[in-house]
Amino acid sequence: MNHRETVNAVARRLPHQTRREVDEILRWAYTFWHEALEQDEAVRLPEIGTLRIEVQTVQPGGAIRRFGVGRLRRLYGRFRPSPELRRRYRRGS
Repeated sequence: MNHRETVNAVARRLPHQTRREVDEILRWAYTFWHEALEQDEAVRLPEIGTLRIEVQTVQPGGAIRRFGVGRLRRLYGRFRPSPELRRRYRRGS
């Protein structure tokens, strides 16, 4: 589901809110989540799961090492589904 689809789905369930208002609220939420992830915090979405960005420092090998590149940082997006989401996924619904 992309941003536009999310805005439309929320706006249908909240008829007292305009699409523009829903869009603005979601963009603020994205901003807060972005800031939390930048500060090595987890973003917890109720009934969905937890998202976290992890950093791993690695020593390059092969040709990259020969060019004088020191340590590299890898970023990983980690998602841990909630127990409810796991149950629904296992049931197939």
